[in-house]
Amino acid sequence: MHILWHEMSYSSLQAAKTLRNRGLWRSSVSRSYYAAYTAVAGAVARRGLVFAGGRINPTHSQLAKLIDNESEISQSTRRRIKQNVRMLWKARVDADYSPVAQIGRTEAISYLRAATSVLKDLGVL
Repeated sequence: MHILWHEMSYSSLQAAKTLRNRGLWRSSVSRSYYAAYTAVAGAVARRGLVFAGGRINPTHSQLAKLIDNESEISQSTRRRIKQNVRMLWKARVDADYSPVAQIGRTEAISYLRAATSVLKDLGVL
């Protein structure tokens, strides 16, 4: 199961890059978030964590908090992952649901870098 999460994460990151290259900024931001989301989900699923309500994946609101339990990751790295995940979640919501949100090339690149950082920190890349 852990490998599937990593595959989903990597695939989402590649999709975010492709969308960025095509100028589809909002979709790139959304895929960047899901790259980070599936990387975190895979990290916690590896430990056999059962998610609330019998779900097979964590809720978006609990995602950043789940990193706190990753004791093999340094505190500073956990803090960075949590910060990036929260930022990416907000950006994804804006990209998908707020037509007035300013999302362009600069934002797409910034969020792609944040997602890449999460994947690197969790060993997906």
